[in-house]
Amino acid sequence: MNRNNFIEQTANAARRAYQFSVKSRKQDIDVLEYDIDAEALKREDVFEFGTRFALEGVDFEQIDGILSGMISREKDEYAKRLKIIQKEAVKCIQAGDCLFILLNNLFSYLNDDEKNEARALLETDGAFKEYFDFY
Repeated sequence: MNRNNFIEQTANAARRAYQFSVKSRKQDIDVLEYDIDAEALKREDVFEFGTRFALEGVDFEQIDGILSGMISREKDEYAKRLKIIQKEAVKCIQAGDCLFILLNNLFSYLNDDEKNEARALLETDGAFKEYFDFY
């Protein structure tokens, strides 16, 4: 994975995490069952895998152990960081964190240049306007 792909995938992960977070906070985490990407789950995508465990009511400490093991096998540094960000997204969704906490948590794994580039990709989404107006 190259740097540009990492930034793009991070922005996509933030979008997906935000969508899942809003939906689960308005209703219940169980409503996400039909939003899980089955193909990504088969590829052991960290976000989908972790969300699936959260839907099953697994404690995040246990989810963290499983996902950390999966992440430890990743050799590519950008891919590894993306998977860590995805794991953090699962934690925030399971905890019911608001957008401000969610994005600050995810962006804490980016340097300033990466954060600015991811922000530029997300600023076109109206849902993130409130966050970026404050941030």
